Amino acid sequence: MLGETEANKRINQYLRYLAEPDIDYISVKVSSIHSQLHPLAFEENLKEVIERLCQLYDACLQQRTTDGSPKFVNLDMEAYHDLELTAEAFMRCLDEPRFREFSAGIVLQAYLPDSRLWLHRLQEWAQARRKSEGAPVKVRIVKGANLAVERLESALEGWPNPVLPTKTLVDANFKQMLLDALTPESLDAVHIGVASHNLFDVAFALTLLEERGVREGVTLEMLEGMGTHLQRVLHAEARERGIPTLLYTPVVERSGFTSAVAYLVRRLDENTGPENFLSSLFDLEEAGPGFRENQQRFCNALAQLGELDDQPRRRQDRNAETNPEAEPTPVDCAVPFENEANTDWALPANRKWAEAIRSEWTSPDFKSR
Repeated sequence: MLGETEANKRINQYLRYLAEPDIDYISVKVSSIHSQLHPLAFEENLKEVIERLCQLYDACLQQRTTDGSPKFVNLDMEAYHDLELTAEAFMRCLDEPRFREFSAGIVLQAYLPDSRLWLHRLQEWAQARRKSEGAPVKVRIVKGANLAVERLESALEGWPNPVLPTKTLVDANFKQMLLDALTPESLDAVHIGVASHNLFDVAFALTLLEERGVREGVTLEMLEGMGTHLQRVLHAEARERGIPTLLYTPVVERSGFTSAVAYLVRRLDENTGPENFLSSLFDLEEAGPGFRENQQRFCNALAQLGELDDQPRRRQDRNAETNPEAEPTPVDCAVPFENEANTDWALPANRKWAEAIRSEWTSPDFKSR
């Protein structure tokens, strides 16, 4: 969003969609409803996002589906710096008394190690909500689709890439999040959308559900237009097990079609990646090379489950840094120059550091110096 005028247009567009009788489920990113997001202004942004998100939730309560249930908003995830803001806005908005019996959803991306920590926090919060007779919520678990932007931002700012370093670890974290989420206790409060086109991962989820004796509260989710024949097979298999399937469909008005082109290019890039399951979709004959290769990738990911670290890869903390006065260090031309990393305002510790400086500068004692 390039301004608040455009952000308000987008909110009004969402409200119009929710008023349509044949639309009962939409996906929304916080970056599409607020144009002035900046991690340093976290509390200010959070307050504004909650107000706008509640507008959409109120519309869901008013614009019911044909069976009388409220319409559904899934809060999508995008850039790493919006992860905390999105999750906090989701929980705080649903903590409003009028939304106690209202259900909504949020997405977590398995390629971020932090997502597993947020899954646990959402489980704890949702279970407490259920004990207070609140409605369950939904978490859609995906692998992640913003990798190129995360790499670019990290390189420009001098930060570690927040994404797990290998595809094998991403696949392993996806499985670990399913292991954590697909339990009877958790599913009572947190319904799960298993979002993957990878047959091995879908089979893994279905096997977990079978072994643990649970079926309710789980949906298989895919993107419309990708591996259509695969979707038909999985839909039939899931229906036999009493598990619903959901296809996410990108929709754009003609005036915004240039934005759709960017989306389609990103999907093309993902689908043709050498480690992407869909790139070998047409070579999956049993015991064929494509099948064996994906089988080995699945086994490699399983073997990594015990090696996963759920701590954020970005751990910069300006509070822990010191600047002792010392003699300048002579320049060693043999050592490559490395620029100082910018401050990562997405990290709570750095925001506290900045707030402490601001508080000092605005204090009466400082002004009287």
